[in-house]
Formats: sequence, C-alpha cells, structure tokens
Amino acid sequence: MKRREALGGRLARLKKEGLNPPLNEKETKNRQEAFGLSRLEGWTEINPCLWRRSVRYDNPLDESYSRSLVLPADQLVKELIFYDTETTGLSTGAGTIPFLIGIGMIHKEYFDVIQLFLSDYPGEIHLLKELNNIFQEEAVYVSYNGKTYDSHLINTRFLMNGLKVNHRFEVDLLYPSRRLWKKILTDCRLGSIEKDILGINRGPDIPGAEIPDVWFDFLKNGKTEKLERVFSHNLQDIYSLAILLHTIELITDGIVTHIPYDRFALGKLLLFHKRDEGIELLERELKRGNRKAGEFLSLYWKRMGEWEKAVDLWKEMNKRGFHYFSVEELAKYYEHHLKDYGEALKLIDKILKGPVPPSPEIKDKLLHRKKRLIGRLAQRD
Repeated sequence: MKRREALGGRLARLKKEGLNPPLNEKETKNRQEAFGLSRLEGWTEINPCLWRRSVRYDNPLDESYSRSLVLPADQLVKELIFYDTETTGLSTGAGTIPFLIGIGMIHKEYFDVIQLFLSDYPGEIHLLKELNNIFQEEAVYVSYNGKTYDSHLINTRFLMNGLKVNHRFEVDLLYPSRRLWKKILTDCRLGSIEKDILGINRGPDIPGAEIPDVWFDFLKNGKTEKLERVFSHNLQDIYSLAILLHTIELITDGIVTHIPYDRFALGKLLLFHKRDEGIELLERELKRGNRKAGEFLSLYWKRMGEWEKAVDLWKEMNKRGFHYFSVEELAKYYEHHLKDYGEALKLIDKILKGPVPPSPEIKDKLLHRKKRLIGRLAQRD
C-alpha cells in the first residue's frame, strides 16, 4: 500500500508539473558547471556526469571475528566492502538506476566511505566502470537487503550497459537482524534498528521513499540543497552497517548482554553452528518460562540420541502445567524406545482428558495410537 501511495504521489506531481524535455548539450554543460561550483564540499568530477568524494570515520570494527556466525570462516575484516545504493525507484527493473552508491572499506585504522554520484544519465557507464575498479572479486560484500535489491539492481545495470557481471559473495545483514529482532521491534528496517538497538539518532533525515524525487528535481533545476540530505543519508547507512555487523558479532559471541535480542532465536542459531553456548542459552530461556526453547532443545537431544536429557526436559516442562508437546513426546518414548505400552497408554489418555481438548484431527491420531497400544498390550497378555 505504501509503495502504491508513493507512486501515486509521484504521478500526481508529474502530472501537475509536467515532464522535463531532454537537455541539450549546452544546458547539460551549464548544469554540470553549476553543480561543480555548488557548496557541496569534497566532490570531484572524475568523469563526465560522475562525481566522487571520500569521507573518513573512526573504524568501529575489530580486526577479525574468529567465531563469527555471519562472515565466512577466517574472514579478514579489511577485506570487507560495505555498500548501499540510492536509486530512481523501488524496483530492480530496467528503468531503475542507482544515482548514488556508497562504498565503505577499512583503510589502516579508519573506515573510509567512497560515494559515487551520477549527476545525469550519460554518466552511468562511467559510474559502473568506476564501481568495477573499486569492487574486488575476492572481497566479501556487506549490505542490508542487498541480496534482494541492491545486488540485483547493480547486476541489471551492468548487463544493460554491456559490462561483465562479476560474482560477489554477499553477507546481507537483514537476515541475522530479523533473527535477533523481528519479535522485539515493530519492523526490521535499518532505521528502526539504529534507533531502538544501536542507539543511533540520525537527526534530520530524508525518508527513503522521497529520495528518487530529489534526484529528479535536481535534474530539473540543478539545486543541491535536498541532495545534501540524500548524501548524508547514504553515508549514515554505510557507517551503520559497520556498527551493526560489530554489534551482531558481539551478541552472537556472548560479549554483549545489555542489548535486547531474541535469545531463543540466537540459541537455535548457535546450536545450528554446533556451538555449546546455544544449549546454555536455551536452558536459561526455558527457566524464564519459554517452553518453545525447551521443545527445541529436547528435540535436539532426541536427534543426538541423548534420551535421558530429552526425557528430563519433557518431564520438567510437564511439571509446570499440562503441556501437550511433552506428554506426546513421552508417550512416543515409552512406546517406541522402552516398549512400555501401559505407560504410553496412560499418557495418551492424559492428553485426551486434558484441560485443552485436542483438535478433531489430532484426536483422531491419538485414538489411532491408543487403539494400537491396546492391541499391543493384548498381544502381550
């Protein structure tokens, strides 16, 4: 709905103001000169219609993260490239182009951000070639929603301009962010995580939905006041990516505990990576009353053949009040593992007579299991 409203607003504005006719060579030259003489500090025109600047920050990252769940094994931080695009639309179709690309890299003890700005359509080929010069095939690229959007858009523009698309290994921080915070925050937009998790206050900013129109307005009148906010927005996106990666690494390594996050989700992730801290985290979550953590951990022990640990968890969860999952798992354990059909039958009856009646589908399965158990007991007699 928001995308439809944004599109409707743009169409209404274009209908009111009219589309701009293409600029002739003289008009283009005049506008580029005006842009070059504007008060935008640090920009250099490196090719026709392509501008570049570099901004330096303190490096928020460690030299390496040896126990990372996000980066490839033994990944050197100095080989990471953080990137983000500002574009003329929300789709990755042939009509959308990136007019501003921010690239963040480690340089000695600093975090440098290079920005490439396209001041008119003819400069796109130069922008892409410059991007190719900066991008390194052996690097690891860090983005936020880049796997779904930015990377596809860049690849599309390379293909449209007859350039080779090099393979890029991408780490998209949207996915670990969702694991850690989707049940805590109302949304997992980078701006929300900055504000509520990282404690970053951007100050005056520009909504992402308005950014395409700022560039189109610039093409029309050459004014750069709103563009400065877009440049600042892009710089903050890049630097926030670095801070976010560092924060995720500290959380997954158990170094930071004061920041809120979904401990159940992290416990599952740690177990998936065969990290014992996941067991401890899930056990603590169960003690806090999260039965889902106990269910997951019990099934983990079941898969590992640690039946005693699994049974202890099922009994513990059921002591806290009737727990369908635990009773059913215990019934399966007594029937299939211990061959104690009588105890299994008692547990099935406990479910059928429990405080929460099972659904018709589950009840049919339980009655089928009960009939089978009665038959096996009869065979023994």
